[in-house]
Amino acid sequence: MEPQPLTTGENTGLVLDGDAYCDLWFHLDTRTGRTTRAYIDGLDAAQGMACLHEPDHGTAWIRRTGYLHHVGDQGVAPTT
Repeated sequence: MEPQPLTTGENTGLVLDGDAYCDLWFHLDTRTGRTTRAYIDGLDAAQGMACLHEPDHGTAWIRRTGYLHHVGDQGVAPTT
């Protein structure tokens, strides 16, 4: 299987401080079992690694910086 490209959406959300980011992470985790913490080469883990994973469709990473990255189907990374 060929690796899928990483797509970045700049400033798709608010820039969050550490506490607000943890609040978002915990909120997402209580809403869906698809929320996890996953690392990917090329993304700084210090900027947050909360992700939503759909095994058949792709993965989206939500960052403290307001950036959203995804691989696979755009539907796993809705924008506002």
